[in-house]
Amino acid sequence: MNKNWYFAFALGACVLAAGCAHSGATAKTPMASATAAPSGEKFEQDRKVILSMAGEYSVNFDFHETLRFDPAAAVSEPDVTDAKELVVLVEDKGNFISLQHLLMVGGNQVVKHWRQDWRYEDNVIHDFKGHLTWEPRTLTPEETKGTWTQTVYQVDDSPRYEGYGKWVHIADYSYWDSNETWRPLPRREYTKRDDYDVLVGRNRHAVTKDGWTHEQDNYKLRLRDGKKEVIARETGVNTYEHSKDYDFAAAKEYWQKTGPFWSDVRKAWDDQYATMKTFHLIGDDNKDSLWRLVSAEADEFAKSGKAPEGGVAKTIEARLRPGLREN
Repeated sequence: MNKNWYFAFALGACVLAAGCAHSGATAKTPMASATAAPSGEKFEQDRKVILSMAGEYSVNFDFHETLRFDPAAAVSEPDVTDAKELVVLVEDKGNFISLQHLLMVGGNQVVKHWRQDWRYEDNVIHDFKGHLTWEPRTLTPEETKGTWTQTVYQVDDSPRYEGYGKWVHIADYSYWDSNETWRPLPRREYTKRDDYDVLVGRNRHAVTKDGWTHEQDNYKLRLRDGKKEVIARETGVNTYEHSKDYDFAAAKEYWQKTGPFWSDVRKAWDDQYATMKTFHLIGDDNKDSLWRLVSAEADEFAKSGKAPEGGVAKTIEARLRPGLREN
């Protein structure tokens, strides 16, 4: 079992706290549906399985590089890690459901992990284009009919990737398959490799009575000198099994304490999405990177329980927007 990436990530991000149980704005773009949630048996089945992903879990992350096409490329060893996660319902508005993952580290330390938002028949998605750039794309009515988008956010609530697909229900098994999505390098790779630029993959989320799984079929894409080159393929299976013997009290406490701060962070990002402009995120691990700036504010809020001078919203705007620029 290789836990290096997991603990390296945890040490760098453990200052982050959780989001809140009630959220601010949810309109990712002005074109997103503002109508009342639809009804019907299929729609309610979809909602039920998405909501069932919230809960307390023992998690296993398992990634294996299966094919390598560039002999000169680095080799990724199998990466298998166990963890504990609390998945909290942030918001449920019928056709919009938001779930926040909270990672338990070293006993009672809590890391605000990734977030997933689900939206029914969303007609605008933001595609990752490589080099920390995201671009809005409008889907046709034929593409969106009956689908749910899943938008995945990083630990500072900045974007990661977004895909769309339909839920399929067979007996007590339900699954959702995405279209092909581009995303930045995962932290388990970003800290070790610089020989590719985009992780391209398809995602399957499957829900059963024992919990749920996230299956990935990925390839590693190099974007250099105007050329595209696939250097390797990998598979990933993340398994979430209901946990009955672990105390998640610390995660629940963090979630309640720092909710207003993370609500304002989400609101700031909603405002960025609503502009319908391409945007670029500056840097990642340098001292002025966005996640470090936001993490510092989250850490201070978690310690004091007080908003930064001038108010949380003002501080988030001042520190978030300098990390973004239009292309």
